[in-house]
Amino acid sequence: MTEEDYENMSKKQDGLCAICSKPNTSKRNAYLQIDHNHVTGMIRGLLCDKCNRGLGYFNDSSKMLDIASKYLAFYDQQEIEKFNN
Repeated sequence: MTEEDYENMSKKQDGLCAICSKPNTSKRNAYLQIDHNHVTGMIRGLLCDKCNRGLGYFNDSSKMLDIASKYLAFYDQQEIEKFNN
C-alpha cells in the first residue's frame, strides 16, 4: 500500500476506524492500522489500535467473533431481565 493509497482509504473512512468509527487514540501509534487478511494479504481497511488488536486476539476468525457476540448478547439480556425484575 502506498502513502497515496493509505490517504485515499483514510479519506473514504473519514479518518475513522472501519469497525468502531472512532479515531485512533493509541499512544503507541497515532495512525490507523492497515488491516489485512493474513492468508491472502488482501487489505480490508484501516482500524484503530484497539479494534486491530481485538481481531488479532480472535485470530481474525469471524466464527469466534460471532460466538463472542452471542455470548455478550446472552449475558446482556440476562442482566436486563434481572434489572427489570
